[in-house]
Amino acid sequence: MRWISTVHALEVEEGLPEGKKVLRIAKADAEKRSLKRQVKELEAKVQARREVRALERKLAALEVEHDLLKKAIRFNIERRRRSSSS
Repeated sequence: MRWISTVHALEVEEGLPEGKKVLRIAKADAEKRSLKRQVKELEAKVQARREVRALERKLAALEVEHDLLKKAIRFNIERRRRSSSS
């Protein structure tokens, strides 16, 4: 015996004592849920990877900025040494 609603497709297990029926979600619905879960997991991984790439770009920019600041500091120290020694 099968009962299909607009929300879920359910199967009634037959051969059970009177009044005891087990309802099971049809395999197609279970597969659909499984696929949705897989898609959700993949989307989460893609989003995490995007965030990692953005952080890597930000890190690279900060490293360049840090190197430039170090060079500017060295330049100023050298300039002060030259001016004070004259």
